[in-house]
Amino acid sequence: MPPPTKQAKKQQEKASHARSIKLLHQDSILQPDFEEQKSLVQETIEAAGHLCIFLLKFYCELNFIEFFWEAVKKYLQEHCDYTYNGLRLG
Repeated sequence: MPPPTKQAKKQQEKASHARSIKLLHQDSILQPDFEEQKSLVQETIEAAGHLCIFLLKFYCELNFIEFFWEAVKKYLQEHCDYTYNGLRLG
């Protein structure tokens, strides 16, 4: 029997992935508290008295830090003399 082709391997991987997703979905239905479990990162941040907000992936328009860095870069472009001392704040 010849070895499986790349296409056959991809199909096997897709089928295996689909089975895994189905099992995960079944587990989440059987264990609804699993979806409510917070990550260690979130628990640690909240235990320190802070608010933990996870932003959507790939939506930099919604991420405040992107607006901040845009303003910093614009300021530096307008006020920089391109020396180390010129970049220092204060």
